[in-house]
Amino acid sequence: MEAPVHPPKNVVAVMVELPDPTLPHLDSVVFTPVFSLDGTLVAAPGYHREARLWMHYPEGFAPVEIPAKPTARQIDSARSLLLDDLLVDFPFAADSDRAHAVAALLLPFVRRMIDGPSPST
Repeated sequence: MEAPVHPPKNVVAVMVELPDPTLPHLDSVVFTPVFSLDGTLVAAPGYHREARLWMHYPEGFAPVEIPAKPTARQIDSARSLLLDDLLVDFPFAADSDRAHAVAALLLPFVRRMIDGPSPST
């Protein structure tokens, strides 16, 4: 069961100042599948200890099945969605500009796999 709560401010202050070392580490809460540091796709709801994140799907959201090994047709469809639907009307000056736009769209999903700085850090 999930129930929204607002903890008392003094409890929050104590937890921030003196975190319980027995609690699992949590770096972020995500609402869409992402890749962890080792390249594992995190798509199941709940806490993921290795990725140090909580995956939560909003109420009423039905996630689509993500194939472990997408077919060439599925890859072409994803490519078309990005380039032919989402970015089709943007006047890129060069192909490299389009590549940067695609990279910026993908970064939030793969950021944990990058060891070092990125434009979002």
